Amino acid sequence: MNNKSFQGGIFMSVRQLYKEKIKSLPAGERLELAKIILDDIPPESLIDFNTSWSDEDLRDATAYSLCLFPKAAFGRNQR
Repeated sequence: MNNKSFQGGIFMSVRQLYKEKIKSLPAGERLELAKIILDDIPPESLIDFNTSWSDEDLRDATAYSLCLFPKAAFGRNQR
């Protein structure tokens, strides 16, 4: 992702832009700017981090852990 911004004929990073232009704004204006930025992000661009596991997820995790158990319990060379 390109985090460079064009400012007065030169490119500056987002951090540099924040440090030089945004950080000095009063807290209320920075909060307003943050709200504008967050409101401008379309919902479909956000990642859905689902905290629940499907039945298939549980089966896969169980099968994987059962494959690892003999190695962990008895050592790699045991069959």
